Amino acid sequence: MPALPGWWSAAEGERDERRKTKRAMAIQGMMSRAVRSGEERDGTVRRPGCRTRSVRAVLSAIVLLTASCGTSVTRITPVVDTGTIRGRLSFPGEYLEPQRVVAFDADTLLPVASVDTDGGQSSYALRVPEGNYVVVSYPRDPEMAGLSAGYSWAVPAGLVHGLEDHSLIEVEVEAGSVVTGVDPTDWFAPEGTFPEEP
Repeated sequence: MPALPGWWSAAEGERDERRKTKRAMAIQGMMSRAVRSGEERDGTVRRPGCRTRSVRAVLSAIVLLTASCGTSVTRITPVVDTGTIRGRLSFPGEYLEPQRVVAFDADTLLPVASVDTDGGQSSYALRVPEGNYVVVSYPRDPEMAGLSAGYSWAVPAGLVHGLEDHSLIEVEVEAGSVVTGVDPTDWFAPEGTFPEEP
C-alpha cells in the first residue's frame, strides 16, 4: 500500500482526537445521567432504604402540623349549649306520688323544661339551656291540683317547722354542666308561694 501524504496523516490524527474527545464526553454524559438518576432535583443523593432530606423535611412539616393542630382537626366535638339539673323528690305521705318537675326561667318565671316521673321514683333529671332557673314539682294526680313543692331556702335548712323563708333558690346552669342537689321538696310553703303548674 502506497505511503499516505503527510497532510493526510495529520488530518486523520485530528479526526482520531475528535472521536476520542466525543467518546470521552459521551461516557461522561452517561455517568452524569446515572448520577442524576440517583439524586433529587435539589442535588440530594437518594440512598437505598433512606428517604431524602427533602422528603424528610416535608414529613417533618406534616408531623409538626399534626402535633400543633391535629386534635382540633381530627376530633369531632359537638357544640354543647345545654346543661343538666338533677335532684331528689319527696312527698308528704306514705307513697311517693308521680310528679311533674318544671324548670322556670328565674327572671320571667316562664316554664323552660319539664319531666314526668313515675310513682315511687325518687329522683329526676332536667336538660335545660344555659341560664338561671328555679325548680318546682307538682303531683300528677288531678285530685291534688294546687299542691306544689319547690327548691326553696327551706330545703338546705332541713325543712325545719316554722321556717318562714320559702323563697325559691336560683340555680345557675352552664353549658355542659350538671348541677346536682336541686331537690324540690318544700311542700310546706303557703299556697301561692310557687308558680302555678303550667
